[in-house]
Amino acid sequence: MRELALPLPLYGAVVVWLTWPLAAHLRTHLPDSSFQCQFDLLQMIWALAHQSHALVTAPWRLADANIYYPARHAFFYGDAGFGALPYFMPTFLLTGNPALASNLTFLVSLALTASALHVVVHRWTTSHLAGLVAAWTFLTTRWVLWTWPASALNYAVLQYFPLIMYLAAAPLAGRGRTSVLLLLIVLQGLVTIYVAVPMLAGLGLIGVARMIRSRTRRAGWQLNVAVLLAGGVLLIANAGYFVVRAENPSILTQTAWGVARPNLQVPVGLLGPWAATAVPIAALVLIAVGGLSFVLRPRAERDARLASAWLHCVFWTVAGIVLTLTPVVEWYGSPIVLGSLAVSSWLPMLRRVDRLAVVGLMGLSVLSGLAFAECSRRLHRGRVFAIWASPLLALLVVASLYARYAYAVGSPSSLGFTPLPSSYPLTPAITPSSLIMPILRTPGGPLLELPAMRLSGPALDAPANTRAMYRSIFHWRPLLNGYGGYWPAGFPELMALARELPDAEALAQLRRETRLELLLVHAGDFGRLERDLCARGLGSSASCRPGVGSAERATWLDFAERGGRRDLRPIARDGDDLLFAVSDGSAE
Repeated sequence: MRELALPLPLYGAVVVWLTWPLAAHLRTHLPDSSFQCQFDLLQMIWALAHQSHALVTAPWRLADANIYYPARHAFFYGDAGFGALPYFMPTFLLTGNPALASNLTFLVSLALTASALHVVVHRWTTSHLAGLVAAWTFLTTRWVLWTWPASALNYAVLQYFPLIMYLAAAPLAGRGRTSVLLLLIVLQGLVTIYVAVPMLAGLGLIGVARMIRSRTRRAGWQLNVAVLLAGGVLLIANAGYFVVRAENPSILTQTAWGVARPNLQVPVGLLGPWAATAVPIAALVLIAVGGLSFVLRPRAERDARLASAWLHCVFWTVAGIVLTLTPVVEWYGSPIVLGSLAVSSWLPMLRRVDRLAVVGLMGLSVLSGLAFAECSRRLHRGRVFAIWASPLLALLVVASLYARYAYAVGSPSSLGFTPLPSSYPLTPAITPSSLIMPILRTPGGPLLELPAMRLSGPALDAPANTRAMYRSIFHWRPLLNGYGGYWPAGFPELMALARELPDAEALAQLRRETRLELLLVHAGDFGRLERDLCARGLGSSASCRPGVGSAERATWLDFAERGGRRDLRPIARDGDDLLFAVSDGSAE
């Protein structure tokens, strides 16, 4: 731990710089580096806040979260992110501020991951500059700060994986080392199934390979025992997902994201901004040169530990790539059919297999550090200015990696990289300051927030539903809204009824099925999704028409000003936010 803490201040400062001005607005803003931040990030913050709240109030009700009411086991329709909880929970319980807890988890976890990469590479090479290159490769991969961990908070918690790679690269000796590895595997696997599956599969293959040779057979058994025990713990922790699967035989169709997996597009699917394996081109060149140099070493000069490190990091890189291959891969638009040869075809429950490539990112990051150390060794041999060779090479590599990261230097336009904005994009976080919040905090029945559906078509408004989930952190009322990888049976039908409001028949049916008590209408948010998509250049011409959502806003404001109805009575207002009490309409 002491060794890990030494580079932490450096990488903490680097992460703060790369995400500035997030550190200046920890309490009030959240990352907005991609459109997914508008819903995936809010869902994960809600999930971590729910776990924190449940564990100190009613742990036995963890599965029965307040969303998707009246569905049971609602918590397990989305990613739980258990592994991020130790970093989120203390801050959240002390301050009650989910934005602060989320931002600290994000920044601290990325700094810890960079530190872990530095320590592991330094242990293998004895070079701090090599450790710096490995950490810098990780941080300058756009996927890390701009695409996925920024929008799915739990994916930022990767700090255990470099240590797992290090321990697994050498045959285990003794129960103590095996126990440490077991603990690290469990902690990393709790982050998400998309890390647990490739990690367990990779470690299992390493263990089996060692069992083939008599000299390493015992070490192979030890590794496989650790993998099996960790897998058992992770199965127990994720048992709720199996319960939900049993309750929903058609759950694979109960999603907003479609049933069919998208085909992997090569090369953009491996080297584009949304790919975990898309390390800067300079890192790939460095790895190729350093790897070739290491292979060409005379046999007597090859260090066994370094050879093992190279072999294992190449293995994790290849594993990350292979696991992302879909049954049909498109090479510049031309289909290549792999069928059942694609490992992803054996994993039907994993909807987005591209996320499995995170283990490839770890492998590539360490490889860049190993390659730097090898190139430095070559430069030191017989050079007059050998003392300056490593620092100058490190400066060149660091500058090259940053040029691709910030300015897309050296990236073909076909890969989709563009220069980054001058500052890290942020969006204001939802706060409990609304005048309506005290009413929501009083004990009572279910709440529905509108809008919940897009203005056209049957699609769910994911950002609106996750905003409702985030607001529920401040009151914890049962909520009809919800968002996750999947939804419970009957949820689209309830949201279709919600779309018809203030229609009296739709309201009566909603009340019969859910005992709805309160309706919170954000009149100004109708059309917000469409406007946001248009501002990001993602909207269609039809949804980008002027005044989108204004008719729905006017309808609800007029309905409230006229006093509503006996079954839908306005009881509070804060600007365009309207709160209605729902009843059967039999009493004044």
